[in-house]
Amino acid sequence: MKIKFMLPFIACLLLSGNALAQIQMLHSYDLARSIAGKTGRLILLDFWASWCGPCKDMDQQLWQSPDIQKLSKNFVGVRIDVDLEKTLVTRYQVKSIPRVIIISVNGDIVWDQKGFDNAENFLRVFKALPENVEELNRKLLALADNKNDLQSNYSVGLEFQKLGKNLKDIELKNTFLNRSEIYLRKTLKVCDNPVIAEEIELNSIMNDVYCGRFDKALKMIEKMNPESGNENLAEFRHFILAKCYKNINDQDNYQKEKQMVTKSEFLDQLEN
Repeated sequence: MKIKFMLPFIACLLLSGNALAQIQMLHSYDLARSIAGKTGRLILLDFWASWCGPCKDMDQQLWQSPDIQKLSKNFVGVRIDVDLEKTLVTRYQVKSIPRVIIISVNGDIVWDQKGFDNAENFLRVFKALPENVEELNRKLLALADNKNDLQSNYSVGLEFQKLGKNLKDIELKNTFLNRSEIYLRKTLKVCDNPVIAEEIELNSIMNDVYCGRFDKALKMIEKMNPESGNENLAEFRHFILAKCYKNINDQDNYQKEKQMVTKSEFLDQLEN
C-alpha cells in the first residue's frame, strides 16, 4: 500500500522537475497581450516549427537553460507555430526560423533576432530588458483608443525614452530610443502650439544625447529658432548644451551653459 501511495507523489515530482526545465510559453497571442497588459511586461514571440532543427537546438540550449528561468519574469512568452499562425507570420514578415521578436503590448518591435547560434546573445538581451513596463503598457493601450491623439502619442514617446535611456544593452537602448523618436516626430507633425512644439523638439534631441550623438544634438540645437520665450524650455536648452559639451570635453562651454541651469533634476544629471 505504501508503494502505491508513493507512486503518484513520485510522478508529481518528475512532472514538476520537467516543468521547471523549460519556461512556460503560451500559444495564444491575444492571451499574451492581455496578460502583458495586466502585469506590466513585454511580449516575446518565438516563431518555430516541429520540423525545424535549429528550433530544437534553441529549445535545449536556451529555453531549457537554468539562466532563462530567472530572466523569463521580464516577458510573457508565446510560441508561434509558423505552419498554423499564418496571420502573425505575415504581420511580422517571418521568412525563416527560428526567430525571436520582443514586442510591446501594442505590437511595437523592441528586439528582433533571426536564427540561433548560441544562447549568450539572447540571455544578454533578456537580462537587460526592463522589469516593469506597466506605465508604457497603460499609455499604449490608451493610445489604441485614439491613435491620432497628440498628448497620447507624446506621452508614449516620453515613456519609451524614460525606459530606453537607462538600459544597459546598447542594441536594446537604441531600439527603445528610436521608438521614442517615432512617437515624438509623429506628435510634432500635428502640433500647432509653439511652446509644446519646442518642448517636443528638445525631447527629441535628448534621444540623440542618450544615444551618444552629441555633435548631432548640438547641430539640432543650433538649427532651432525658439519663439516661445518660455523660461523652463530655455533652461532645458542650456541643460542639453551643457550635457553635450561635457561629453565632448569642451569644458569652457560646459561651465558657461551649466551656470544657466538651476533645476536640481538637471544638475544631478550633469554631475553624475
